[in-house]
Amino acid sequence: MINKLKRSGNPLNNQSTLPNSTKNSLTHHPKGLSYLIATELWERFAFYIVQGLLVLYVVHQFSWSDSRSYALAGAYTALVYMSPLIGGYLADNIIGQSRALIIGGVILIIGYGLIAIGSQASLLLGLGSVVLGNGFYKPNVSTLVGNLYTKEDNKREGGYTLFFVGFNIGGFLANISIGFIKNAFGWQLSFLLAAIGIAIGLSIFLYGRRYVIDSFDILQISKGTPPKPIPWLRMITGFLFIIAIATGLLLYSQLSNIAFILFGIGIAGYFLHLIAKHPKEQAQKLCLLLLLMIISVLFWGLYFEEYLAVNLFVDRVVHRTLFDIRLPATFFLSLEPFFVVTVGAYFARLLRTSPHLNIPMLNKFILALVCMGIAYGVLTISTYFPTSSGQVHSYNIVLYYLFITLGQLFLYPIGMAAVLKLSPKNMQGFMMGAWFFTLGLGGSLGGIFGNLAKINKDQLSSLTTERLIYQHAFLSYALIALAGVVIILILKPVARHYLGNIMEL
Repeated sequence: MINKLKRSGNPLNNQSTLPNSTKNSLTHHPKGLSYLIATELWERFAFYIVQGLLVLYVVHQFSWSDSRSYALAGAYTALVYMSPLIGGYLADNIIGQSRALIIGGVILIIGYGLIAIGSQASLLLGLGSVVLGNGFYKPNVSTLVGNLYTKEDNKREGGYTLFFVGFNIGGFLANISIGFIKNAFGWQLSFLLAAIGIAIGLSIFLYGRRYVIDSFDILQISKGTPPKPIPWLRMITGFLFIIAIATGLLLYSQLSNIAFILFGIGIAGYFLHLIAKHPKEQAQKLCLLLLLMIISVLFWGLYFEEYLAVNLFVDRVVHRTLFDIRLPATFFLSLEPFFVVTVGAYFARLLRTSPHLNIPMLNKFILALVCMGIAYGVLTISTYFPTSSGQVHSYNIVLYYLFITLGQLFLYPIGMAAVLKLSPKNMQGFMMGAWFFTLGLGGSLGGIFGNLAKINKDQLSSLTTERLIYQHAFLSYALIALAGVVIILILKPVARHYLGNIMEL
């Protein structure tokens, strides 16, 4: 096996040399993709239970203010997506993607179990543990998907879109059910279901692991390098330290914003260092990747309002009765994964076959921001035409989530494919972590944007006042998205001058 890999050059560019790289006869994608989709589906089931309930939980259970709730949710989201930098680096250099994913799964089970205890202290400690577990789990399952394809394989974007559709099934199952489960059995059982979901996903991965390609292990074999022993004691000590830091940042969310800004500056500086030391073509690819990541920060900052301002907007202002059944606010969060599941597979085929969508990645990111602007435009208009009782019609929320979904389909799977297409071969795990870090910065930005929609407790008795506050906030979000599109279009010719043909990727 070692000699075969050595003769093949770079083993990750020659799929025929990789173990278990069999194709699924129905989808024509590698067989490992279905196991990774199922693994991620259950992780997303758990994640969206907490993401959907968190703001509602602290507002209703602990009587937190809107501002404090947004700060916690924004800091948690930021930390969750910042931590993949750590997990990606350790996977690339010490333990490999598969082992990192398993470690992350175990930590996630512990974290969600702590949240289920029900106190404010256990909530913060549990969220801190989820931050670390996600850092090991999230980037590496995404990298393992990319490892199933060669860089020249045009099925890569389609594979990532199917992956995106698959894990949104988990989000759909979580959001459509968890509100009813919470109403029937309480908050604690709802959070306990998240831990059970991770256990199921981890079991599926362990069963299908033989069909997964770990680039760390393959590269070690190709070099003939014996595996290094894993420094478990140091790693566990480091884990406890990171959990303590994350918990402290959640407790003091203002410090979190400073930390995120410093990390963002550090990542941008490291990108510039990489650009300076790589040959021209690779440097241009890194420049394009950095530009895409900057755009994604703005996109995610607006996107995460669906769990913050929009979530409370639905809870407080939207008419939620259907056939005499009062729907929980989290039910509407299921619309996004529903649209992804119903539209996403068709969208993946269009990306592969339609010449009209065969456009550069940067243009797809611009379209994502356009969709975001339209989504908040819909919500803004909805506040001008309330029902006779002063509430907002629920069909406007359906339209909002439709455009949010279209924006995601133009950005999220394309962004993950771009990371592996534009990154240096030996830095894919770290770069995938950097990609998820943009979601983290977006989460922090979302916490800041959320303050545009904060409502004081003495204002909660007036639907008209609440509606006007949300109206102003949603209009601001739409204008922010529009401003982003205009700035990118103005800067695009400058970027084309420096990046040349790389802009057409």
